[in-house]
Amino acid sequence: MMRLPHLPVCLLACFAFTSVTAADEPVVLAEAFSVGSEYRVDIRVEISGRMTIPNKDGKPQLITVVGKSVLNYDERVLPSDEPGTEKVLRAYRDVQFVRTIGISGDREQRADIRKDVRRMVVIRKTLPNRSAVKSPFSPDGPLMSSEIDIVRSDLFSATLVPAILCEKAVKVGDKWQVSPAAVSELTDMEKFDEGGFAVKFVAFANVNDRKLARLALSGTVRGIDEHGPCRHTIEGTAYFDMESKRLSYLSITGSHELLDGNGKTAGRVEGQLTVTRSASRNAIELSVNAIKTIETKPTIENSVILYANPDLGVRFIYPRRWRIGTVQGRQLTLDGPNGAGILLTLESPNRLPTAVAYLEESLEFLKKAKAKTANVQQPKRVQDKPAVDRFALDADLDGQKVRMDYSVVTQSEGGVTIATRILRTDADELTEDLDRIAKSMSVTKPLK
Repeated sequence: MMRLPHLPVCLLACFAFTSVTAADEPVVLAEAFSVGSEYRVDIRVEISGRMTIPNKDGKPQLITVVGKSVLNYDERVLPSDEPGTEKVLRAYRDVQFVRTIGISGDREQRADIRKDVRRMVVIRKTLPNRSAVKSPFSPDGPLMSSEIDIVRSDLFSATLVPAILCEKAVKVGDKWQVSPAAVSELTDMEKFDEGGFAVKFVAFANVNDRKLARLALSGTVRGIDEHGPCRHTIEGTAYFDMESKRLSYLSITGSHELLDGNGKTAGRVEGQLTVTRSASRNAIELSVNAIKTIETKPTIENSVILYANPDLGVRFIYPRRWRIGTVQGRQLTLDGPNGAGILLTLESPNRLPTAVAYLEESLEFLKKAKAKTANVQQPKRVQDKPAVDRFALDADLDGQKVRMDYSVVTQSEGGVTIATRILRTDADELTEDLDRIAKSMSVTKPLK
C-alpha cells in the first residue's frame, strides 16, 4: 500500500465514540458516485524505510526513504467519455509533498501544484491486466510532469470506495473480499497474482451523534509494481456514515516489500495512509456554470506538458508521447515514439547560427556520417515572435530512412537550435509535435 504521494495523521482517537448494539437486520453499505456527486477529500501520508536499488555499476545499493504528503481537494464526478473509464473534476486546496532519499537520506525532493492549474480533470482507465492509469489535465493551462506524477499516484475515490464496500446487504460480522480495483488503487501494482485484501463489518458506532459502520481491512498481496516483484501488506479501519451514505474515514497502516529473484525481501517501506471525506463546500470551480466554460475532454491543446528549467534558462511545451531525456550542459534531449529523438542546444546571441548556416552545418555532419540525403527543404520563417526558422530533409542514416527536422529559435536573450530525427513513416504524424515545441520555445534568462 506504499504509494508515495500520500499517507496519515488525523486518527479517530481524537473523536469520542461509543459502540452501539448492532441490529440483526442487514444494511447496505454503498455510496453512489452518480454524475454530479461532490465531496471533499483530505489525504495524509507518511512513509519511511529502506530499499535496495542498483547503482551505476549495476550493483545493489541500500538507500533510505522518508516522506510526507498532504492533499486536500474538492471533487465532482463527471460523465465518462468511454467504457472502462471514470472521470472527475478536482479543485486542489492544499498540496504538500516532501521526501528525502539517499544513502544517508540527505537528498530532499519537493513537489507542488501551481495555483494556476489546481483545477484538473482526472480520467482513470482500467487496463486488461486489472491495473489502471490516471491521466490528469488542467483546463486552465498545461501541467508540468511533476504535477502529473502527484495526481497519478493519488487515490481515486470514485473507484476505491465502491471497490471496498459491498454491493450486497451485510450484517455485523460479515466479511468480503475487495475487488481488484481496490488493490490497484491502494498499491499501484501493475500485476498481482497472489493473495488479496478483505473487509470485515466490525460494529456500529456513534461519533458526534452520527451512526457509523466500522469496517476493518487487512490482507497481503504479491505481484509486480514499477520497482519489480513486491509484496504489500495492509491493516486498517474505515467508517461508513449511515446518514450521508458516504465512506467518511479510512486509515491504513501497511508495508511495501521489494523482493529479489529468490522472493526474499530486498527492501521494506512502511507507512500510514489517512483519508477523510466530507461534504463539498460548494466549490465554485466545480459548479455547473463553471463547467460550461471549460473543456472537460482531453485534447492536444490541454494535454501538453510544460517544461520549465530556470537553471538551464528554457521553457516550452511538448505532447505527452514525448518525454524529457537527459540534461547536460546547455543541451537537453527528448525521446519520442519509435526511437524518435530531439536535441535542444541553447546558445548565446553571438553564437546562435542563422538557419542557413545551421543547414550547411547539418549537411556537413550527415556527409561525415555517410548518410544519403534528399528532398532538402530550404529554411523558412514559420513564426515571427519569437522568430522560428525551420528546414528539413530526408536521409538514409544507420540503416534507417529518417526525416531530419531542424529549427532555429531566435530571441533577445539568446536562442535555441532544435535537431530532430524521426522515422520517415512517422513524419506526417509527428511534424505537428515538432512545430508545437519550436513555436512555444522561450529563453528565460540571458545566455552568455
